Amino acid sequence: MVGKVSWLIVGVEFLFIFLFWSILSKPWHLQGYLNGMGKRGFFLGMNRQQLGFTWVEVSIVLVILSVLAAIIFNRSISVFDSKAVTDSKQVTEAFEKGVNLVHLKWSDEGGKGVIVEVNEHDVEVTSNGWAKQLNENLAGCVSVWNAVLPDSPKISIYDPAVPIDGWSVGGGPNVCYFINQSGSAFNKKKTPYFRYSNTIGQVVAFNM
Repeated sequence: MVGKVSWLIVGVEFLFIFLFWSILSKPWHLQGYLNGMGKRGFFLGMNRQQLGFTWVEVSIVLVILSVLAAIIFNRSISVFDSKAVTDSKQVTEAFEKGVNLVHLKWSDEGGKGVIVEVNEHDVEVTSNGWAKQLNENLAGCVSVWNAVLPDSPKISIYDPAVPIDGWSVGGGPNVCYFINQSGSAFNKKKTPYFRYSNTIGQVVAFNM
Protein backbone atom coordinates (compact mmCIF):
# COMPACT_ATOMS: atom_id res chain seq x y z
CA MET A 1 0.00 0.00 0.00
CA VAL A 2 2.73 2.44 0.98
CA GLY A 3 4.74 1.64 -2.15
CA LYS A 4 1.77 2.28 -4.47
CA VAL A 5 0.96 5.54 -2.71
CA SER A 6 4.60 6.62 -2.97
CA TRP A 7 4.67 6.15 -6.74
CA LEU A 8 1.30 7.87 -7.08
CA ILE A 9 2.52 10.95 -5.21
CA VAL A 10 5.75 11.06 -7.22
CA GLY A 11 3.74 10.81 -10.45
CA VAL A 12 1.43 13.65 -9.41
CA GLU A 13 4.49 15.72 -8.46
CA PHE A 14 6.06 15.34 -11.90
CA LEU A 15 2.75 16.05 -13.64
CA PHE A 16 2.35 19.18 -11.52
CA ILE A 17 5.85 20.38 -12.42
CA PHE A 18 5.34 19.59 -16.12
CA LEU A 19 2.09 21.56 -16.30
CA PHE A 20 3.65 24.61 -14.66
CA TRP A 21 6.67 24.38 -16.93
CA SER A 22 4.39 24.23 -19.97
CA ILE A 23 2.47 27.32 -18.86
CA LEU A 24 5.42 29.42 -17.75
CA SER A 25 7.57 28.59 -20.77
CA LYS A 26 4.91 29.83 -23.23
CA PRO A 27 4.37 33.57 -22.64
CA TRP A 28 1.99 33.76 -25.62
CA HIS A 29 -0.83 32.44 -23.40
CA LEU A 30 -0.65 35.56 -21.28
CA GLN A 31 -0.04 37.75 -24.33
CA GLY A 32 -3.16 36.44 -26.05
CA TYR A 33 -5.26 37.10 -23.01
CA LEU A 34 -3.94 40.64 -22.71
CA ASN A 35 -4.58 41.28 -26.40
CA GLY A 36 -8.20 40.32 -25.87
CA MET A 37 -8.48 42.66 -22.88
CA GLY A 38 -6.88 45.54 -24.74
CA LYS A 39 -3.81 45.53 -22.49
CA ARG A 40 -5.49 47.69 -19.92
CA GLY A 41 -4.49 48.41 -16.31
CA PHE A 42 -1.21 47.32 -14.82
CA PHE A 43 0.17 45.85 -18.04
CA LEU A 44 -0.53 48.97 -20.11
CA GLY A 45 2.39 49.74 -22.34
CA MET A 46 4.13 46.33 -21.94
CA ASN A 47 5.27 44.67 -25.13
CA ARG A 48 5.35 40.92 -25.95
CA GLN A 49 8.98 40.52 -24.95
CA GLN A 50 8.46 42.07 -21.51
CA LEU A 51 5.64 39.65 -20.75
CA GLY A 52 7.78 36.57 -21.32
CA PHE A 53 9.72 34.51 -18.75
CA THR A 54 13.41 33.72 -18.89
CA TRP A 55 14.73 30.20 -18.39
CA VAL A 56 16.28 31.34 -15.11
CA GLU A 57 12.88 32.39 -13.78
CA VAL A 58 11.29 29.15 -14.95
CA SER A 59 14.09 27.14 -13.32
CA ILE A 60 13.63 28.96 -10.00
CA VAL A 61 9.90 28.24 -10.04
CA LEU A 62 10.53 24.56 -10.80
CA VAL A 63 13.03 24.27 -7.94
CA ILE A 64 10.57 25.86 -5.50
CA LEU A 65 7.78 23.54 -6.63
CA SER A 66 10.06 20.49 -6.29
CA VAL A 67 11.01 21.45 -2.73
CA LEU A 68 7.37 21.99 -1.76
CA ALA A 69 6.37 18.67 -3.33
CA ALA A 70 9.14 16.85 -1.44
CA ILE A 71 8.02 18.36 1.87
CA ILE A 72 4.41 17.38 1.23
CA PHE A 73 5.49 13.88 0.20
CA ASN A 74 7.58 13.31 3.36
CA ARG A 75 4.75 14.47 5.59
CA SER A 76 1.95 12.60 3.86
CA ILE A 77 3.72 9.25 3.55
CA SER A 78 3.78 8.83 7.36
CA VAL A 79 -0.03 8.75 7.30
CA PHE A 80 0.16 5.41 5.53
CA ASP A 81 2.42 3.70 8.11
CA SER A 82 1.15 0.31 9.22
CA LYS A 83 -0.09 -0.16 12.77
CA ALA A 84 3.06 -2.18 13.57
CA VAL A 85 5.31 0.67 12.41
CA THR A 86 3.29 3.28 14.30
CA ASP A 87 3.36 1.22 17.51
CA SER A 88 7.08 0.52 17.05
CA LYS A 89 7.87 4.22 16.72
CA GLN A 90 6.01 4.98 19.95
CA VAL A 91 7.76 2.20 21.90
CA THR A 92 11.18 3.12 20.48
CA GLU A 93 10.74 6.79 21.40
CA ALA A 94 9.57 5.84 24.91
CA PHE A 95 12.55 3.51 25.34
CA GLU A 96 15.02 6.17 24.21
CA LYS A 97 13.46 8.74 26.54
CA GLY A 98 13.71 6.23 29.38
CA VAL A 99 17.38 5.55 28.66
CA ASN A 100 18.16 9.28 28.57
CA LEU A 101 16.20 9.86 31.78
CA VAL A 102 18.23 7.19 33.57
CA HIS A 103 21.48 8.76 32.37
CA LEU A 104 20.33 12.26 33.37
CA LYS A 105 19.39 11.06 36.85
CA TRP A 106 22.77 9.31 37.19
CA SER A 107 24.56 12.54 36.20
CA ASP A 108 22.51 14.64 38.62
CA GLU A 109 23.49 12.29 41.44
CA GLY A 110 27.20 12.78 40.83
CA GLY A 111 27.85 10.25 38.09
CA LYS A 112 29.28 7.59 40.40
CA GLY A 113 26.35 5.41 41.41
CA VAL A 114 25.53 1.94 40.14
CA ILE A 115 21.80 2.19 40.76
CA VAL A 116 19.42 5.08 40.13
CA GLU A 117 15.75 5.35 40.97
CA VAL A 118 13.52 6.35 38.07
CA ASN A 119 9.73 6.36 38.27
CA GLU A 120 9.88 4.44 41.55
CA HIS A 121 11.99 1.69 39.97
CA ASP A 122 15.64 0.89 40.69
CA VAL A 123 17.70 0.73 37.50
CA GLU A 124 21.24 -0.60 37.44
CA VAL A 125 23.61 1.42 35.26
CA THR A 126 26.98 0.96 33.59
CA SER A 127 30.09 2.90 34.61
CA ASN A 128 29.02 5.48 32.02
CA GLY A 129 25.54 5.84 33.46
CA TRP A 130 23.48 3.96 30.89
CA ALA A 131 20.78 1.43 31.72
CA LYS A 132 22.67 -1.81 32.18
CA GLN A 133 22.21 -5.18 30.58
CA LEU A 134 22.39 -7.19 33.80
CA ASN A 135 24.07 -10.16 32.17
CA GLU A 136 25.43 -11.01 28.75
CA ASN A 137 22.60 -13.26 27.56
CA LEU A 138 19.11 -12.43 26.34
CA ALA A 139 17.74 -12.40 29.87
CA GLY A 140 19.92 -9.32 30.35
CA CYS A 141 18.16 -7.64 27.42
CA VAL A 142 14.78 -8.47 28.95
CA SER A 143 15.96 -6.87 32.20
CA VAL A 144 16.85 -3.64 30.36
CA TRP A 145 13.46 -3.62 28.63
CA ASN A 146 11.60 -4.01 31.91
CA ALA A 147 13.79 -1.50 33.74
CA VAL A 148 13.54 1.27 31.17
CA LEU A 149 9.88 0.62 30.27
CA PRO A 150 8.05 -0.37 33.48
CA ASP A 151 4.73 -0.42 31.60
CA SER A 152 6.24 -1.99 28.50
CA PRO A 153 4.50 -4.55 26.29
CA LYS A 154 5.21 -8.20 27.04
CA ILE A 155 8.40 -9.41 25.38
CA SER A 156 9.64 -12.89 24.47
CA ILE A 157 13.00 -14.38 23.53
CA TYR A 158 13.43 -14.29 19.75
CA ASP A 159 13.04 -17.63 18.00
CA PRO A 160 13.37 -17.65 14.18
CA ALA A 161 11.03 -20.65 14.00
CA VAL A 162 8.26 -18.95 15.97
CA PRO A 163 6.42 -15.86 14.58
CA ILE A 164 5.72 -14.18 17.91
CA ASP A 165 2.59 -12.07 18.14
CA GLY A 166 4.20 -9.01 19.70
CA TRP A 167 7.71 -8.02 20.74
CA SER A 168 10.73 -10.30 20.89
CA VAL A 169 14.34 -9.71 21.85
CA GLY A 170 17.66 -10.88 20.45
CA GLY A 171 21.26 -9.81 20.87
CA GLY A 172 24.32 -10.54 22.94
CA PRO A 173 26.92 -8.84 25.15
CA ASN A 174 26.29 -5.08 25.42
CA VAL A 175 23.78 -4.96 22.56
CA CYS A 176 20.08 -5.83 22.37
CA TYR A 177 17.66 -5.97 19.46
CA PHE A 178 14.00 -5.37 20.24
CA ILE A 179 11.76 -6.65 17.44
CA ASN A 180 8.07 -5.99 16.82
CA GLN A 181 7.18 -9.19 14.96
CA SER A 182 3.39 -8.76 15.17
CA GLY A 183 2.79 -12.43 14.41
CA SER A 184 5.16 -12.57 11.43
CA ALA A 185 8.60 -14.05 10.86
CA PHE A 186 11.44 -11.57 11.21
CA ASN A 187 12.44 -9.85 7.96
CA LYS A 188 15.55 -7.68 8.23
CA LYS A 189 14.32 -5.31 5.51
CA LYS A 190 10.69 -5.02 6.61
CA THR A 191 10.16 -5.87 10.27
CA PRO A 192 10.34 -2.79 12.56
CA TYR A 193 12.95 -3.15 15.31
CA PHE A 194 15.53 -1.14 17.23
CA ARG A 195 18.99 -1.72 18.65
CA TYR A 196 20.22 -0.63 22.07
CA SER A 197 23.90 -0.49 23.06
CA ASN A 198 24.38 -0.08 26.81
CA THR A 199 28.03 0.94 26.43
CA ILE A 200 27.14 4.26 24.79
CA GLY A 201 23.38 4.47 25.39
CA GLN A 202 22.62 4.47 21.68
CA VAL A 203 19.16 3.61 20.33
CA VAL A 204 18.90 3.05 16.56
CA ALA A 205 15.61 2.33 14.80
CA PHE A 206 15.20 0.21 11.66
CA ASN A 207 12.32 -0.06 9.16
CA MET A 208 10.25 2.68 10.77
